This record gives sequence, structure tokens and C-alpha cells, in this order.
Amino acid sequence: MSILANLLKKNDLSQETGQIPPGLLQSVSSAAPGKNSRRTYLVIGAVAAAAVAGGGLLVVYLQTRIPSSPSLTRQVIPPQSQMAAKVVETPVPQMQQSSVRTVAAPVTSTLKTKVPVARQTAEKTAPSPRHLQATGAKHATAASTAPRETPAVERKAVVKDRASLDAYLFAARSAEARRDYSQAMHQYRKALEADPHNYRILNNLASTSLSMGMFTDALGYANRALQLKGDYVSALVNGGIAQGRLGNENGARIMLGRAVAVDPVNRMALYNLALSQERSALLDDALSSYRRLSDTGDAQGMLGMARIRERRGEHQDALRLYREVTALPEAGQRVREAARERINVLDR
Repeated sequence: MSILANLLKKNDLSQETGQIPPGLLQSVSSAAPGKNSRRTYLVIGAVAAAAVAGGGLLVVYLQTRIPSSPSLTRQVIPPQSQMAAKVVETPVPQMQQSSVRTVAAPVTSTLKTKVPVARQTAEKTAPSPRHLQATGAKHATAASTAPRETPAVERKAVVKDRASLDAYLFAARSAEARRDYSQAMHQYRKALEADPHNYRILNNLASTSLSMGMFTDALGYANRALQLKGDYVSALVNGGIAQGRLGNENGARIMLGRAVAVDPVNRMALYNLALSQERSALLDDALSSYRRLSDTGDAQGMLGMARIRERRGEHQDALRLYREVTALPEAGQRVREAARERINVLDR
């Protein structure tokens, strides 16, 4: 009771004197700092709550925004989807199945482990069935129309190097220039042993055999050359000459006619064909062949035409042609001498 009485007494004294009691002043001054700290704590708590809420909203925004971003899906998914579309839908040509299988097998195995998103994207980006059918038709047409490469049979010379073969050929041509046909034949045979499938060497052997009077061998070499190259004009000419020397004029005309058919302006073929026709008394055919030869600028053609006129009894026409032959600057000495000899016979 003494404490309460003291308080009441202090209260009465303060009311009488108008002064604030010291205890009340102390309690009020001690209560002010507590209110300020509480307010500070409330502000800090509000800021922290706002930061937490903002961070949560940002996380939710990012989670809902990233899966629908078109730029990220275009960078990752379409290459895998295109690979899946190519492997599953594109038809493979028959000629390239072996090479495609070795590449496509590991690709399909890796695609099976992809997530469903990639498969859905593949379905969206895959071309339409009509487009795939058209593309497959184009690939199939290209594969069917592409020329099939056949392995070329490489024919190599038996000799160790090309220089030896060239040496044989050079020696053979040098011997021919000296008219040493036996040595030329020997060198050509050595060259043929080095390169058995060379149709040019076989034809050279046929020509050398004709120069040596070995007509049967010449025909054999020519036929072997024609087995390797059927339209070789020089071999046809040599074979026709050999046929004619062996007395088979019909066979000669057949081979020489083939040569003219391949090369209509070949002078050797035309001349030997006209000679064979002249020997067979086919004067009209011979006159036509000699005229074609003369049209090429060969004086032998005009000389042959003069002979045919003479055999027909057309002496004036024959003399005129013989005189034209002697006036031709491109006619050789032997051709002009033959023309002059016939002029002396007919001009008596």
C-alpha cells in the first residue's frame, strides 16, 4: 500500500505543481526507441517479402517461357527431325543400297533414343507424301537412266616399260624405210609379243607381209586386227589387197567396199577397189570408183578413167584424159610416164 500511496502522492504533486513526474518521463523516453526499431523491422520484412515474391514470379515466368521459344527449338530439334525424315521416308535406289545401309543404320539407332518432342517436330517438318513420291520417282529415274560403269579390262604390255616397246617400233619403221622388210617383220613381231592386243602392230605386220609377198600371212594379220577393231580402214584395205593377190576378187571387193563405206574419201581404199573392179571387168563400177578417186585430187583416178575409156574403145576420150594427166602438177613421175606411154601408142 505504501507504493500505491506514493504514486498517488506524486500524481497529486504533479497536478498541483504542473510538472511531469520523473518516472513517467523516463518511461516515455524509454518507450520511443522501441517503436522506431519495430517500424524498421516491419519495413525490412516487407522488402524481403517483396523480393521473395518477385523472385518466385521471375522463376515461374522463365519456366513457362523457355519451352515455347521458337529460336531454341529451331536450333536443336529440326536437324534431328530432318535426319529422321530422310531415313524413314526417302526411298533408296537399288544401285546404292549397300552404301546407304552402312550410313543409315547407326542414324536410326540413335534416333530411337530421342525424346518425344523431336519426333513430333519431325512429323511437322517432314515433307508431304506426294513430295516424297515425286522425289523417290526422280531418284529412281536417275538411277535407271545413269550409265552403268563396266570395269574396263586393262591390257598391259608384257614388257617392263613402254620404252622397250617404242624401241621395237622405231627399229621396225627404220627397217621399212630401208626396204629391209625381213628386219622390219622381226621387230614388229617382237613388238607384238610385248603388246599382243595392239591392232596397229598387227596391221603393220599385214602391210610388211604384203611387201614380202606373204599374202596368206598378210590376210591373217589383217583379220586379227579387225577382230580387235572391226572398222579399222587400213586393216580392211590390206586384207582386201591380200584377198585380191590370192585370187579372191569377190572377197577383195567386199573388204574394200567396207573400207570405202567407213571412209568414203580414203584414197587407198578407192584405188584398190577400182583396181579390183577393173580386174574383174566391172568397167562401169571401176569407172565410177576412179572418178570418185579423181575428185579427191588423186591423179591415179584420172589415169584409171583413161584406161577404162581405152578398153571401151573410146580412144579420143582416152587420149584427152591421158594428156590431162601429164599436165597435172600433182601427178608423180611414174604416173606421167605411164600416161605418155599410152599417148604414144594411141596417137600413131
